[in-house]
Amino acid sequence: MDLPDFSPDASGIANARALQHAVDQGGTIRITRPGVYRLAATIYLGSHTSLCFGPGVIIQKTDEAGPFTLTGLKFSSHPES
Repeated sequence: MDLPDFSPDASGIANARALQHAVDQGGTIRITRPGVYRLAATIYLGSHTSLCFGPGVIIQKTDEAGPFTLTGLKFSSHPES
């Protein structure tokens, strides 16, 4: 999938909007252009969606739209019985 608006040159807000739009379509999204990509929002992945980052691709969290955190997530190193 081509993401012309997702760029190392774009703001974190613009990148978040572009990436969220892409993952909302589902499938595999490949980011191959090396660079630092700023994100100013949480990206929500749905089922059957993959993000693949190539060598030299760095995702950097920014607070352009104010601080944000992940809430309501539970991580476990083993499945629950």
